[in-house]
Amino acid sequence: WSSEAGSAGHKGTFDGTISDVTIASTTPLAVDTGSGPTIAPVAEEPVAEPDTSTDSGTGTGTGTDSGSGGSRAPAEIASEQVVFSRAGALEVSTAIDVVELAPTAELALEAGIIALSFNADTVSGWTGLLSKDAAGYSGDGNHFTIFIANGSLGIRFQDGSSDVILEADITAHTSYDLQVEFGDGEVAAWLNGTLIGTAASEMSWQGNAEYLQIGAIGWSSETGSAGHKGTFDGTISDVTIAATAPVTAAVQQAEAPANLTLTGSEAADALEGSDGDDTLLGRKSNDLLEGGAGNDRLDGGGGDDIFVFGDGHGNDVITDFTIGEDLIWIDRTATAALDYDDLGISQVGNDTVIDTGDGTITLLNTRMADLSVDDFFFT
Repeated sequence: WSSEAGSAGHKGTFDGTISDVTIASTTPLAVDTGSGPTIAPVAEEPVAEPDTSTDSGTGTGTGTDSGSGGSRAPAEIASEQVVFSRAGALEVSTAIDVVELAPTAELALEAGIIALSFNADTVSGWTGLLSKDAAGYSGDGNHFTIFIANGSLGIRFQDGSSDVILEADITAHTSYDLQVEFGDGEVAAWLNGTLIGTAASEMSWQGNAEYLQIGAIGWSSETGSAGHKGTFDGTISDVTIAATAPVTAAVQQAEAPANLTLTGSEAADALEGSDGDDTLLGRKSNDLLEGGAGNDRLDGGGGDDIFVFGDGHGNDVITDFTIGEDLIWIDRTATAALDYDDLGISQVGNDTVIDTGDGTITLLNTRMADLSVDDFFFT
């Protein structure tokens, strides 16, 4: 599969002996002894090529299954089954647009359902829609990725030692609704309500310790660590992850888990983090970013942005503070108010570090001498 269509070429050379190779038609052939028979292949090679550079594993093999039609319908999802939801549209075109969430107990499902809608601006190359994956069979395996590979939608299920892929052809600039189910030794997927296929797989997320990425592929990362590649280009909407039976745990909202990444839109956004170590990315327009507690990393992007720091804000970093355009808002409404003279401001290398008494704010690549009271607002 390294060659152009209709051309010679190969990779992955075998080391050993291959004997008695036979290729046969499933029906008798009328052999033309003058020119030899023309035999059509029984099945095509899998469209989705495994990621051999980072996902070699030691398992028993990789299977690729596909189907069309079928009478089995996708399961209905009741609200009490939902363990994760992200409503609305997520526009993805660069790595900073990817939503990346740390593993949680709510997602440790023995059997589950993943539902989402998507519209890809391009279906060339390798890109990811949703991934809970890492390199090889690291950790306990049981990795999962929904990806696009050169015009084909692939859903990869991995148990502790082997993989199976369900796939279907897709086109760019087309809206799709996808539902995927796993559990009880079987996996299945539907595209726009039509069954793609089913396969045997023992995949379970109970042993999956990987980050959840929306808009990229996670199989380049170390187990239990953040990291992704293959950024999707398009829109992913209304992501839902559910158990196959009702659960009593609270739903994990994409807007406020621990150690979250929040990404704004082209319009003016108000992004508020959690108590974890968050990354907030405002992108364009005039945004308001508040990391909350924890040690947060804030990037306003374009526009005149406001960075808010309350009581116990932690040790935070602003990556792109622009003097005279952006504003630092020190909000001490719960305790004694501060003013500019109460701040401890120092130059540390190329950066300016501001000590508020509740934590620090580091302005990357900013000269302390250029700051003034006009860059701050106090309440």
